[in-house]
Amino acid sequence: MLYKIHQIEVYFVVRAKKNLGYKSIQWKRRLPKNVLSEASLLLTGFYPKQYYSELLRLVKYWDEEQEREFIFITNAMHISALQVTELYKNCWQVELFFKRLK
Repeated sequence: MLYKIHQIEVYFVVRAKKNLGYKSIQWKRRLPKNVLSEASLLLTGFYPKQYYSELLRLVKYWDEEQEREFIFITNAMHISALQVTELYKNCWQVELFFKRLK
């Protein structure tokens, strides 16, 4: 599904599963505050590798409010790591809003 989104030139930010298989291609240095790591990667699982063969970006972020780590995957290579985390946070706020409406 993510590759179809990528093909129509739309950007996505999703949380990575703990068992995600990937191979890091390039690590970024000089990270902003609370960004634990940032890397370009290729998926290595049998099906993920077949269905998404393009480079992705992984961002590990420490949220001080919740005191926990979040791992995001995105195809948006042109934005900063902090913008990736903010995009996800804003989307999550929309989800919480709709949950309250129900």
